[in-house]
Amino acid sequence: MSKFKPGDKVQLLNENLKGTITGQAGSNRWMVEIEDGFEIPLEERELVSAGGDEAEVKATASLEAGVQQAAGIKEEEAVLLIFRKGDKENELRVYLVNQLPCALLFTLHFNKGNTMEGFAKSEIGPNSHLRLGLLNMQNFDLWSHIEMHGLIFAPSPDSDLPLSFQYSLNMNARKFIKSLSTKNPFNEEAHVFKAFGVENAKPATEATEERKVPKIRVAFTLEAPSDVVDLHIEKLVENPQLLSPAEMLQQQMAYFDACLERAIALNYEKITFIHGAGQGILKNKIRSALVKVKEVRKIRDANPELYGGGATEVIFG
Repeated sequence: MSKFKPGDKVQLLNENLKGTITGQAGSNRWMVEIEDGFEIPLEERELVSAGGDEAEVKATASLEAGVQQAAGIKEEEAVLLIFRKGDKENELRVYLVNQLPCALLFTLHFNKGNTMEGFAKSEIGPNSHLRLGLLNMQNFDLWSHIEMHGLIFAPSPDSDLPLSFQYSLNMNARKFIKSLSTKNPFNEEAHVFKAFGVENAKPATEATEERKVPKIRVAFTLEAPSDVVDLHIEKLVENPQLLSPAEMLQQQMAYFDACLERAIALNYEKITFIHGAGQGILKNKIRSALVKVKEVRKIRDANPELYGGGATEVIFG
């Protein structure tokens, strides 16, 4: 007799992932709606009641570790997330490449602070690839934080229990540009990220680290930057009077960093940052950061007739 029924709250072993059973998907197999709204089929042996017995979790975790060892993931076998140039300017085609000798079930979504937006969910066969959709570099800030959950159905004579993994990709524009490589299954320039490989073939409780929370919570929404960026605090946040001087500077530098990254990614020739004259604190912080950026060719005072000595012009090249 099964220990679960539709409506039961369950947790996926070795993952900080909970859901609700919506129905049966076969013998000892259940459909589970996870917290991002997707439904995935899972083996009964990989599930425990939410808040269930800790000894049961540890025992089944040991079983999964054995299955992972039996899978024998090789160095050259991996799951890749690849962004290829599209037909239109700034367009990217997103692919998932499964180089493993076994099937993969996955969900992929964008992390937008306190919310998750689903992008793709499917099953992909062994040694194959799947096109997931289109993205645009102009909207980079909307999809640059990616979460992926996967179940790998590794062959094993003892069990059909899948391996589970979680992949988080948090990018800035420069990191994304540096990922460009021709060493990929398509043999063309593409942005390549490894979502799963031999280094991940271990129990998730060992492989998954606690997610680091950013120290600064940016209060603005970044759009495609103008070539003139005003860093006055009242332009960036509501109720700036509630912030300390240090917090104001953090917000201004966070916005500066984000606009600089986007300008580099979109191949701007130049960009001007308005920081005001004042005591020169923000100006000095900006220029100290700019001298460390290899894409910056020249840093100079912007036109004094327009900005009165309170702006810095950055030339790329």
